[in-house]
Amino acid sequence: MKILMVNSGVFPTPTSRGGAENHVYYLSKSLSDLRVEIDLVSDIGDDAKFNDNIHVYPINMPELSLFNKGFKGYMLRHAVGGYYAFRKARDLLRSNYYDVIHVHGRVAPFFLSFFKNDTPVVFTINDDPPSKRQSNYYIYKISYKLFQETAAKRANHIIVPTDNLIGFLNQRGVPKNRISKIPNGVDINLFKSISDNNSNEANSNETPYAIFVGLITPRKGVKYLIKSISKIENVNCRIIGEGPEKNSMVRLSRDLKTQNRVEFLGSIEQESLPKFYNMSSFLVMPSLSETTCIAILEAFACEKPAIASAVGDIPNLIKDGYNGFLVEPKNVEQLQQKIKFLAENPELCREMGKNARKTVEEKYSWEAIAKQTVEIYTNVLRGKREKI
Repeated sequence: MKILMVNSGVFPTPTSRGGAENHVYYLSKSLSDLRVEIDLVSDIGDDAKFNDNIHVYPINMPELSLFNKGFKGYMLRHAVGGYYAFRKARDLLRSNYYDVIHVHGRVAPFFLSFFKNDTPVVFTINDDPPSKRQSNYYIYKISYKLFQETAAKRANHIIVPTDNLIGFLNQRGVPKNRISKIPNGVDINLFKSISDNNSNEANSNETPYAIFVGLITPRKGVKYLIKSISKIENVNCRIIGEGPEKNSMVRLSRDLKTQNRVEFLGSIEQESLPKFYNMSSFLVMPSLSETTCIAILEAFACEKPAIASAVGDIPNLIKDGYNGFLVEPKNVEQLQQKIKFLAENPELCREMGKNARKTVEEKYSWEAIAKQTVEIYTNVLRGKREKI
């Protein structure tokens, strides 16, 4: 079986800046271990590692200063990256045969749905529909309807990580028999507890550390984390990632006089992320909307509990009081209380971390996810043959 795997085009992978890009990276690697041949359209980082079943075709996404100009730059990056990914995939389709096109992102799926010829398209939607809690809600809504919804209606099959998305797409006219739920996964061999690391701050007597990993966008709710930290003594925070809100979050931290306790570390290479999870006490993810949050899975795999907003599929990941805590989105008081509680109860924090590791081992390994994906490819090809 030969698959054309098309990444979003936004960031090189693996990365700490985007969940969808890492989803494609680990899924491709796990599919190749099952002897699936992959032509991967994606820019890749220096620490990317592939076997002989994966052939990489770089998008060569340009890096423009405009991409760093706030929300408009963020949207422009997605538009340009998606178009570049589509263009590379289109060129490959003209000269190669593929059993299935598996596409991710926003812009590339839209264009490929019109240029696929007779090749079946599987479309993975990694983003929940926009929430009214988000700033720029109407722009996100128009973008989602134009790109994701149109591509979903034209695809042969859609993979989503949440039940919420199944219901949403069904209401938009996509039959349920064309939608499958497969969660995101985590590399449990890369992300794991480093219990013998003498420098592990979480096991020391030093000040507890909260950690945030992800794009710094309004949807991720970083400002609620900073506001919470400002109300708690003896808790520090590391924020890993880039994004259009980074500069304003640095200013907020300065205004709230937390600049000595909140560190902005920028983007961290994927291979180095486990070290930072292990140096922390717990993850905080105060998002306004999410699907299956990959950062939560990574923290869980490193035996770190998570405090997160009860949005999207997060309540299916976090069992309140077992492997983390759920809070209302935008509720600074609740967030503050849970951060303070975990910081003041390190033994319970470690016990919840062990429960978190059990959660990902049982449900979220990439091997299991790859096997489910191959089943979908097989069913899509069977449907194509039955129509001939």
